Amino acid sequence: MKKLVLASTMLFAGISFLSVPTLRAQDSITIKDPAEVSAYQTATALTDPKAKAAALEGFLQKYPQSVVKAPVLDMLIDTYQSLNDPDHELAAATSLLQVDPANLKGILYSVLIEKSKCTKPSDAQICDAAAALAQKGLAAPKPAGTADDDWKKMTDAAYPIFHSAIAIDDSTVKRDYKAAEDQYTAELKLYTDDQSKSQGLQDTLQLASAYSQPGPGQDMAQASWFFARAWNFAPASYKAQIEPKLEGSYRKAHGKLEGLDAVKTKAAASTFPPLGFSITPAPGAAK
Repeated sequence: MKKLVLASTMLFAGISFLSVPTLRAQDSITIKDPAEVSAYQTATALTDPKAKAAALEGFLQKYPQSVVKAPVLDMLIDTYQSLNDPDHELAAATSLLQVDPANLKGILYSVLIEKSKCTKPSDAQICDAAAALAQKGLAAPKPAGTADDDWKKMTDAAYPIFHSAIAIDDSTVKRDYKAAEDQYTAELKLYTDDQSKSQGLQDTLQLASAYSQPGPGQDMAQASWFFARAWNFAPASYKAQIEPKLEGSYRKAHGKLEGLDAVKTKAAASTFPPLGFSITPAPGAAK
């Protein structure tokens, strides 16, 4: 399935829109070496991101077995994120997972960055790895000592991204569009209405595309709804990209374009169509 892309910035939106609680080591962790304490305090107190990243990296090189290695890597993820440096951000997240394999933040940012690289079937290794890590993230337990509210904020941000990564792997690599539909649907159900119009909009479009593909999951009525939903909230410059797909799926379902405006209006008001939604073929219409 050829991806329809609204805008490159939307693919990387997660890197900037996420505002999640930091799951750091417990305050009871104590560094015993005074020199290490001083180095840690100096590095973590810096406010310039470049200087802080360099100091934190230097700390880890000098104290590779430090008891605060996990929280330092956690801070490095945030620091590289502020520098818009996904390669180093991914490296920090990968290192954090080596220390703490179930760390949801490490899983989240690894998946977020890796899934953005999954764009074609030849990216199978990246896509499969991102999807496997996403499955692990969905099953990750809440760490001891983490407040329920903090954990909910983290999972509210992470779980839609995990479902998206699995869906991308299903559609791009496995060509299992029915599985992709299920994952995109699970993702969109986790968004509020406002979120579905922003960070969920790209995958609304991908869900529509999955429904339009030949096979057991094809459903042109559903495709029409989600193309209409995406069309309603896409930037003006991208409506022309979506319109032919919308009209094509609706014409296959109904036979003509009569009634399409009503579907657009209804889709603007709800992420999902009402139960039992269908499009009746027009009498005598040639599809």
